[in-house]
Amino acid sequence: MLKTKKNLKPIFLHSSWRTSSTYLWNKYRSHSYITAYYEPFHEILNTISHSEVELLTHKSWESKHPELVRPYFSEYLPLIQIRGVEGFKNDFSYSNFFVNNEELIEQKFYIERLLDSAIASQQKPVLGFCRSTGRTRWMREMFPNAVHILLMRNPIQQWLSGYQQKIKNDNDAFIIIYLLLMGLVKENKYIICVRNYYGIPQLNSNDMSELMNFYRQQKLSDEILYEIFLHIYIFTMIESYNQVDLVIDIDKLSKSKLYNKYIGLLQRSLTGVNLDFSDASVNYTDHMSFNIDFNQCNINVIEFFSKWLSRNRREIHATNKEIKNIIKIINYCIT
Repeated sequence: MLKTKKNLKPIFLHSSWRTSSTYLWNKYRSHSYITAYYEPFHEILNTISHSEVELLTHKSWESKHPELVRPYFSEYLPLIQIRGVEGFKNDFSYSNFFVNNEELIEQKFYIERLLDSAIASQQKPVLGFCRSTGRTRWMREMFPNAVHILLMRNPIQQWLSGYQQKIKNDNDAFIIIYLLLMGLVKENKYIICVRNYYGIPQLNSNDMSELMNFYRQQKLSDEILYEIFLHIYIFTMIESYNQVDLVIDIDKLSKSKLYNKYIGLLQRSLTGVNLDFSDASVNYTDHMSFNIDFNQCNINVIEFFSKWLSRNRREIHATNKEIKNIIKIINYCIT
């Protein structure tokens, strides 16, 4: 990777789906001296063409994303030849989601290529990930000089955002994707334990359409689908807490002026980028209006995790304090 001046130090944004990650990414993108790559592990980057880039905007689907001045993937245009972004491989999207103990040379080279492309143009690179929370330890080890920021959201609200996409727009991707992640995992002992407990079949494929269609056929209750999401949420948040320089709670950012100002100042001290979060706003859905016992689901997952943790403490790369903080966050959601 090219050597960088201090003001070109890369920023890695780690988040999951339906967390207002596009809002945060777009804040950085608004600066002319920043090249902000959207979802660098998105599977579409394996086949995307120049013409398709122009079609993929916040208006092309019911996203509830902020208005964008350019299509999502415009920053990749210099790296697209006929089809696909240079260096991208299918494994990056989901097969490698929980892989932290391998060098993954091709994946590392791909990220370095993105960084170098921006830095060569004297641009500060920002990578806005939605598929990185299971591998933040790998990210930190491979790119220790980058600023790593984690964006999180209330888990019930995050899941319901995806659930309403299913109800209102017939888009179940944000629900089924967690079955896919669980089905593909090979080395994460906790996720494998959860997969076996719920009887989620394991598959080994890079065909996204095939995988999604297969897991759609599992016919699981909404409670089980939420619990599967929450297992992944808890594990990835705990792992990520210990690897990042800053954690941003989008719910607090939207509600608390004091927190909003504090995060703005802290973010600037870490990155050198001045961002205004005064317009931060995240939708709130009354979870009591759904026929889903979220309270009991939360209890089930926390009890399962606590029992597993008591037998497998060395598998979690976080301090006891950080684990307690995450459990507090989940407990806060039990209303």
